Amino acid sequence: MYINPKDGSGVNRSLNLLAKLQPGELRSIPMDNLIQDPDNPGWNKKSLRRFVQSEKIGEAFEMFNGTVIVPIVVAKHESKKNTYYLIDGHGRVAEASDRGFEEIDARVLEFLDPLQRIVLRESLNNGQTSIDPTVQLADVFLVAKKMNKDVRDAEDVEEILAVFPPTLRNAARKKLKLLRDWPANREAAFRRRRKIGRNCLQQD
Repeated sequence: MYINPKDGSGVNRSLNLLAKLQPGELRSIPMDNLIQDPDNPGWNKKSLRRFVQSEKIGEAFEMFNGTVIVPIVVAKHESKKNTYYLIDGHGRVAEASDRGFEEIDARVLEFLDPLQRIVLRESLNNGQTSIDPTVQLADVFLVAKKMNKDVRDAEDVEEILAVFPPTLRNAARKKLKLLRDWPANREAAFRRRRKIGRNCLQQD
């Protein structure tokens, strides 16, 4: 088990869905052979991540003379030969497509099931500044659905979050607690407002 020297948190190897992940190979692949992962909520027109990163990615292309310095990450499709799920690099692919690229450099991994793709995607994104927390939560909800778990159940939440990196796990845990407590918090706030209203009437 990896232990973070800063706070003692760690990655439990027995729960690590990526424990057997191989580095794959680096090669150039045709843009037309990429497909969007149906379970990826991050790269859509309403994504804050897309809005913020698009300009920066365009600038990077200009600085590097149209070269993709950091390869995208893809995983082989389970049945279609020479077809790849795009896991990381949606911005680079979009920019390359706009510039008319026919191929792009990629790290090609073997097939990963949907849960593994979600965990890998969030593990890669977790090293970046979190600018779209709703996307992270969307992935947590996807994992919960695939595991048949309830995000409103405290015990289920711990099983769901166990597959994610510790830092993401801690941030998501706080958000899910707020969600879990929301009905009770709303009722408590309503009771406070009602009590304040009665006090105001009595004073009048």
